[in-house]
Amino acid sequence: MENYVKKSKYRHSRGIIVKQLLISDNAVEYVENLDLNNIEPFTIVLVDWNNGL
Repeated sequence: MENYVKKSKYRHSRGIIVKQLLISDNAVEYVENLDLNNIEPFTIVLVDWNNGL
């Protein structure tokens, strides 16, 4: 395992990705097609409350 080295600049904020995810009609499709190159690594948990846990 290697230590994470933060870059001085990224393509855009992770917060923008979260906002787009929240307004998307299909979150899974959005994530599958998402280009995460040059985005700071992050973790998000998606839950579909309509189909139970």
